[in-house]
Amino acid sequence: MLTGHISPPSAIAWGAPFGAAHDTHIDGSLAGSIRRTYFRELAAQWKRLDQASARAKGRNQSISRRSDTNKQLRERFQQLEKMVGPLIPCASAFVNANSRGAAFILGLLPDPIPAQPKADCQASLMAMTLLRPGGLLPLRVRVKVSGHAVDRVIQRARMVDLPVSDLDIQAINAEFADALPLACIAADILVELKETEGERAAEETQVLLPAPHGVFLGSWSPADQALIIRTFVDGAKLTAPQQQAVREISGWADGELSTQVLNTLTHGWMNVDVSGLKTRLLETWRHYGWRFDEQRLHPGLSDRAWAGTH
Repeated sequence: MLTGHISPPSAIAWGAPFGAAHDTHIDGSLAGSIRRTYFRELAAQWKRLDQASARAKGRNQSISRRSDTNKQLRERFQQLEKMVGPLIPCASAFVNANSRGAAFILGLLPDPIPAQPKADCQASLMAMTLLRPGGLLPLRVRVKVSGHAVDRVIQRARMVDLPVSDLDIQAINAEFADALPLACIAADILVELKETEGERAAEETQVLLPAPHGVFLGSWSPADQALIIRTFVDGAKLTAPQQQAVREISGWADGELSTQVLNTLTHGWMNVDVSGLKTRLLETWRHYGWRFDEQRLHPGLSDRAWAGTH
C-alpha cells in the first residue's frame, strides 16, 4: 500500500492578506531588498541546521542513523523536522510503501549573496531525504530559483513591511510548495531531453510549474546544467488558454506525486513508474508553453509591465 501526501509550510500569512486587492506599488528595488533579506535568513537557518546536526551526532543521535522500521523512520523524520525548523521547508512528504518507506523535506539554499545590492542572486533546491531501510540522503537537486522569480512573488503579494517576519518567510515558501516537487521531476525530464534531443531542445522547452496564486516559468540553463525557475506570473492575469494549461498540468500532478518525486530523487529506489507522468508533462509544456513566451505575453503579464500595473 502506497500512502503519501506533499505538505506545504503550515503558515501562509503576510503583513497584509496574501493577494489582497489594494493599490500598493512594490517596485523592483524594494522587492529585491526584501528578497535579499529572505535569502540571508534562509542561509542563517541552514547554518543553524548544520550546527544542530553536529550537536546531535555528538550525542549519538545523528539524523543519519539507519531506519529499518516505519516507527524508526517516523522518529527520524520528526527529528529532522525539528532540526530544520519552520523557515526552511517549502514542501515535505512521508510515504509508506510496505517494504519500503521514505520522507523528504524540500528547501531553498541561497547561493552566496553578492555585496552589490542590485546584483542578482539565486538559490539551489535541496532535498533532505530519509529512506527505510536506509538513512539520510541529502541531495542538491538540479533546480535553481532566480532572485527575479522571488521578486515577482513578493510583488504579487504586495509585501511592504520590513523587517521580514517569520510568517513572511513561510508565506514565500508556501508559494513554492506546489512548484518545487514538480520541479524535481521537470529537471529529470530536461536532463533526459538533453541526452536524447540535444541541449538546445532542453533549453527551448518552456516549463510551467503551477503555484497557489499563479505559475512559475522555467527552462534549462546550460551554464548551470539545471532547470532554472526564471519568473512568476500572477494567476489573476492569465488568459483563458493559459489558465487551461495550468489546470491541465495541475491535474497531471495530482495523485501520488510524493512517491513519484521520491522515485526521481532516489533514481528509482521507490520502484514506481514515472515515465507516463514525464511524457504527459513534456507534451503539455510543448503544447502550451509558447503561450507564456515573453514575446507573446499580453502587457499585463510581461515582466516589463509589472512596474506599471502594480
